[in-house]
Amino acid sequence: MFKPEIKSVILAILARKKSYTFLLCALLQCSADSLSAHGNLHKEIEALSLKIQATPKNVALWLERASLSRQHSDFDGALRDLTHARTLDSCAAEYDFLFGRVYAGARFHKSAILHLNRFLLENPEDQEALLTRAKSLFITQDVAGACLDYDKAIGLLENPTPGQLLEQAHAHALNPDTGAKTAINRLESAMVRIGRIPTLQEAALQYEVQSENYASALKRINELIQEAPRQERWLIQKGQVLLRADRQGEAQKCFQQVIQLIDALPAGVRERTLNQDLKRTAEAFLLEIDN
Repeated sequence: MFKPEIKSVILAILARKKSYTFLLCALLQCSADSLSAHGNLHKEIEALSLKIQATPKNVALWLERASLSRQHSDFDGALRDLTHARTLDSCAAEYDFLFGRVYAGARFHKSAILHLNRFLLENPEDQEALLTRAKSLFITQDVAGACLDYDKAIGLLENPTPGQLLEQAHAHALNPDTGAKTAINRLESAMVRIGRIPTLQEAALQYEVQSENYASALKRINELIQEAPRQERWLIQKGQVLLRADRQGEAQKCFQQVIQLIDALPAGVRERTLNQDLKRTAEAFLLEIDN
């Protein structure tokens, strides 16, 4: 759609967004939190190891260390502990579920599915097992099976998370028997349950554009514009959808409005990188329209 020089401007803007200070700080904080959590887990595992040395036939200790090792991403250690616990007492835990969860974490998804299949035969409404199997089925390209598990699990969950709801919609979008229309329906149902949060709205918008349902996409963007404290980003998205719908005149007005809004900001705010990037993006689209 874009000439090389226009495309390079837009790509440069997108690349620069990755270097925002707030994003870097967030990543550093996440990294620090992760290191701290793993450090604490390591200490807990060491303490459990001492207890196991003192009472090696205590199955509960082996199971607890297996759980901590899984959280620590030591999947080999978790599998060893589960195997040993099962030799001590084969009825002490739901071993198929525990093995399935570890195999899924270790990305041995076919093994995970085998164990979870057995577990779910006896426990067909276990939500965590259904969600774990759904992910493994999706990764092993059984998208239809993943959709069934996501639908069942999310129907059973009292408080599904946005991440789980997005995974469900994504599976349906890639399922040739359901597709983007069902993905949108699932997201709409999700928003009735947990509210019209932006991440779900944006996903629904993506599927509407993907299925060329531009009227619904524009209606959704207009709702988001009304709710947003800053309209520029949504106006750019609206302009892009209008371009896809061959409504260049209306798209041009959207991009012009972005520039006007940014130019009207106080100088200190107007010169911020984010605002200048939005302005340059709008200018790039206008240049493409004019040419």
